[in-house]
Amino acid sequence: MASAWIADDFADLMLAGMGWTLLCLAILDMRHFWLPDRVTLPLAVAGIMFAALQGDLISSLAGGAIGWAALVLVAGIYERITRRQGLGGGDPKLLAAIGTWVGAGALPFIVTAAALAGLAAAFIMAIRGQDIGRTTRLPFGTLLAIGTYIYVPMASFSLSLPYAVGW
Repeated sequence: MASAWIADDFADLMLAGMGWTLLCLAILDMRHFWLPDRVTLPLAVAGIMFAALQGDLISSLAGGAIGWAALVLVAGIYERITRRQGLGGGDPKLLAAIGTWVGAGALPFIVTAAALAGLAAAFIMAIRGQDIGRTTRLPFGTLLAIGTYIYVPMASFSLSLPYAVGW
């Protein structure tokens, strides 16, 4: 019984660390459009370690690889079509880090929630009278953090979501 309590406390501590790190990254991205590798990459390593301790290493690695590859592919296609950059280099790394924590099955939910949050942000900007156009920049890392903040509590309450590492 005590070992289960310690394991739950450790998992909660790890998840809190992920949450606080995502908050720092979200603020950095919102203010400076910057997701530093020295924060994002340790977040990914911690996610892999967390998953390994939960016995879910393969799902964690798959989540990281698929998260990174998906956004690199989208960014490449967008840049090829428009001849301009649409995503920063930190966004795929952040989705990879998130993927190591939640697994590949959660990524469509998180990206969809991030996109909806982006649409809401653009709507609010338009209501405030700001010009919204094809070149309007939004901090996608911040939006990915929001999507993750929506997903993780729902997954921890077992709301029939596609995947949850150790919850």
